[in-house]
Amino acid sequence: MGDEMSKKVFFYSMSCGVSEVNPQNIEEIIGCNEDLEITPDFEESDLIIFDGCISNGNAFPYMQNSCAELLRGTGKNVPIYVIGCGAKATIDMVPAIENPRIKILSGDWSKKLVEELNSEYEGSLTSLAEVRDEDISLRIQSGCLRHCVFCKTNYAPFPLKSKSLEEIRSFFEILHDVPEDTWPSHSITLLGQNPIEYGIDLYRERKLHEIINMIKECDAINKTYIRHLNAAEFYPRLIESINSSNKINGVEIHLETASNRLLKLMKRGYTKERFEALVKELRSGNSKDMTISTDIIAGYPTETEEDVAETIAFLKANRIILRYVYPYVDSIYLPNQELPRVPDEVVQRRVIRYNFHKLAQQKNL
Repeated sequence: MGDEMSKKVFFYSMSCGVSEVNPQNIEEIIGCNEDLEITPDFEESDLIIFDGCISNGNAFPYMQNSCAELLRGTGKNVPIYVIGCGAKATIDMVPAIENPRIKILSGDWSKKLVEELNSEYEGSLTSLAEVRDEDISLRIQSGCLRHCVFCKTNYAPFPLKSKSLEEIRSFFEILHDVPEDTWPSHSITLLGQNPIEYGIDLYRERKLHEIINMIKECDAINKTYIRHLNAAEFYPRLIESINSSNKINGVEIHLETASNRLLKLMKRGYTKERFEALVKELRSGNSKDMTISTDIIAGYPTETEEDVAETIAFLKANRIILRYVYPYVDSIYLPNQELPRVPDEVVQRRVIRYNFHKLAQQKNL
């Protein structure tokens, strides 16, 4: 296939910190093939990859409705590949939607996705294992101690569980023992539902800074990306470790909104002013060119158009990259049922508004 026949891929995610899918992996699978490209506009897509969720009672019908809306919105009979947690639990989803173009890829979703895309488009995609020869993802913990009133996973049964420092140190020692002349340029992504809480269950104190110090001493690692960080929980030793390292090239810190009123309702534990000060702190050391990314929730109960405008202006002013936009979804796990809801059609318009901002950011990068 030539450039004129390249296929546009829209990636839609409902994932969270406990998901087995790292959205960066999707971009890498697509990015390694010149005949496929990521598009932020689902209406122009030739295929859709849907990272589904099933951690609450509303996720299943929401996934069904979203798939149907995506198909209608494109105006084309595009295939939708469902991966992630949703794929594991929704094997009956295809007959429910009654559309053979929706394919459930459970199990080894990376391998199956590559096989499906190669079959559909006669391409030559490589597997995730081949793509990530020089990239490493390390899950350091799972579960969370917080109870943010928008986050269903923090009310689901996922207790905090950290890997031991000894286990993580052994991991880096194995990398370090590889002969120096065979070192690739490794980058590492640290994963967890809330990595800043790493170690509390084992050591009764937070220990993420010690992992960052290990990375700083590991010559086989040259870049580090840390996902799913909570602004309210950054502590002095962690900020000091990040500032003293030249290997932290990106962090993902949850913002959700820049409206202080909504942040208080969400029980986030910080204000937009505190978030802005943290961004400046993180960029004040050796990592002054660090990429800071975030995610946003659209349509949280009582949200206004002014809240959306304030959030977009905040992202622009602080050079924060918008990675993901999640429409607010009710859950049986959430204790905020008494708040007035934003109508679904308004939520969808706000998701689109945020995605237009995201598209403008991508064009300017």
